[in-house]
Amino acid sequence: MDNNTEKQNNKIKETYAYISGCFNNSCQRYGYAGLIFHEGEKYIIKGNGDEPNLIKIGSVGSQILASKETIKKAIELEIRNIDIYYDYDGVKKWANGEWKRNLKETEDYYNFIQEIEPIININFVKNKKLLSIPERNEVVDLAKKEAHCKIEKMNKNNSDRNIDEIKNINKASKKLNKKKLRRKRNFQQFELKKLPDYIRTIFEE
Repeated sequence: MDNNTEKQNNKIKETYAYISGCFNNSCQRYGYAGLIFHEGEKYIIKGNGDEPNLIKIGSVGSQILASKETIKKAIELEIRNIDIYYDYDGVKKWANGEWKRNLKETEDYYNFIQEIEPIININFVKNKKLLSIPERNEVVDLAKKEAHCKIEKMNKNNSDRNIDEIKNINKASKKLNKKKLRRKRNFQQFELKKLPDYIRTIFEE
């Protein structure tokens, strides 16, 4: 799983965070992101992966991961109180035990929250869907980018080799088509010879 953080300047002096997660079904890849605003700084947390246990629960796994990784960063920054803005209800309701935890991933998330309670006070705040908030839009975009399928670039040698292979395939295909055409013509001529002369002359005209 690829995970990295960045720090940028921000004029806001409050301490809060926005989180988001995304799952790309086409390539079975999840991405997560978090933004922490603390003491005039903005911290970006982001990552992606294809861990099977998280993939099987789709975007839910990425939302939980976004919450956990953002909280870890907040603890690293020695933050004692933080508001975390979220979209998916499970982020809060699995954390406080309001929802039943049927999966290992949700149980692990609950246990994680209980363990860090003495270290940091977290206030989960549900985003209002009708509001367009720049921080929320930014974190959603970050998560989506992390979940994008990555196409490996071929080096020049592989590219040249693939071009040669395609050319060879095309040549072989042309030869095969010519053989098929000759066989078809030979067969037609053979069948014509079986016909009476007065009928065969009609087809030969």
